[in-house]
Amino acid sequence: HILSLPTLLSPFTMQHGYSVRPAAKSDCTDILRLVSLLAVFEKSKTDIDVKTLERDGFELHNPRFKAFVAEHEKEGVIAFALAFQNYSTWKGACVYLEDLYVEEKHRGKGVGTALLKSVTEYALSIGSQRLDWVCIDFNVRAQNYYENVVGAKKLSEWYLYRMDTEQMQKFVGQQ
Repeated sequence: HILSLPTLLSPFTMQHGYSVRPAAKSDCTDILRLVSLLAVFEKSKTDIDVKTLERDGFELHNPRFKAFVAEHEKEGVIAFALAFQNYSTWKGACVYLEDLYVEEKHRGKGVGTALLKSVTEYALSIGSQRLDWVCIDFNVRAQNYYENVVGAKKLSEWYLYRMDTEQMQKFVGQQ
């Protein structure tokens, strides 16, 4: 479903040669490139590949994620946001923003804001009651932006827990 985002294609956005649109299957190579840059920034690594992104986002009857890309008229895809639906027993339908990344030289030009607005409009369009995301602890610039410009609340009372595949298999006795 194509989301109409007229407010995001404002003269400001177009004036600087940027546009934001829902991602297509053909964008997966660029999305993976940007995910890899994000992993370097976060001092981590990614194990995902293009085929997995294509399958999970564009080939399944119920896609596992919704993505948006930002393009520069001369440089192509320079940013992305990837989100998915989840559910809160307190609120109902929600959306989780997994990643939002803008190439460094394109930051500060409204691209990240346009992507976050795209995800937010998507969340509202599907009846989401909440939009959640995490921000790595050392990215203070993003934290300040989320709190002071976006108006998001930083939740200090919740801790993120995670099990990788090996830990999950061990926990359920499959290893």
